[in-house]
Amino acid sequence: MAKTKNQRLVLSGSLEPLLKLLPLLSSIQNIELVGIIADSDKDLPAAQKQIFISFDALTSKDLKALQADWLFNFDFPHRFSLELLDFFRAGAMNAHPGLLPKYAGAFPYQWALRNDEAEAGATLHWMTDGTDGGAIALEQTFPITDDDTGLSVYQQTIETSVQLVQNALNLISMGEKLPIMPQDKFKRRYFYPEDSKSCEIDWSISARKIFNFVRAGNFAPHSSPSYVAQTHLFQKTFQIRNCSLGERALGQAGMVSSLKNGTHIVCGDGFTVILGTDTPTPPLKVGDILG
Repeated sequence: MAKTKNQRLVLSGSLEPLLKLLPLLSSIQNIELVGIIADSDKDLPAAQKQIFISFDALTSKDLKALQADWLFNFDFPHRFSLELLDFFRAGAMNAHPGLLPKYAGAFPYQWALRNDEAEAGATLHWMTDGTDGGAIALEQTFPITDDDTGLSVYQQTIETSVQLVQNALNLISMGEKLPIMPQDKFKRRYFYPEDSKSCEIDWSISARKIFNFVRAGNFAPHSSPSYVAQTHLFQKTFQIRNCSLGERALGQAGMVSSLKNGTHIVCGDGFTVILGTDTPTPPLKVGDILG
């Protein structure tokens, strides 16, 4: 195999995955980091601060000066225009925190939980003028368990995204071409940020769906990027960040059926969820109706 010339790399996106990837670059040959595009240079090492460019100040002149071969982007709320993407001579890649084409768009890690998936993952895809629609290069999954929350799945997608980018850069460093696998447009589903605006628990649905809805919004001790599940008792609203699955019980949906070993709430399928540490004050009483 012919020796590969150094590939000039620009990284962009959220700082959390960028900071995880930076220490790994030293072990990858033939890759030269020439720019970092983000919203802030907070927590960047001193050397990387020297090559930082704020996205808000980014111009085509900046990218032309970088003479970059590759852009690798992590979960950025901003979009690169085709004009800007054209400055990357070999290509531009995006590490999406969800499995494509089924989970395009916003908060895919939460939707994987809400949809009761057995696994979630991350996808490295070629960037185009559309959102999350480019051909897939690499994809990796991990299992979801009943102990997972929105935060834990998000953190696993970050780790997986970093691993995918590291794998891709290793391929590039060895002179290999990244795969180009077009997405199946018939399997594509796109989630808009507005799809996650509703935070109200619908007690008429099954206990399993309520359990998934509640835990998907749980990013404690951090703030949720979208919603925290909530419900009402009379005029009072309170949030629920965790619950567990209970047994079958009599009563209408939303009713407190028992206070034994937790607060049991009847759901639409006749089973209950048991509230966690977010039980309101004053305590609920058997017979109270939430909603």
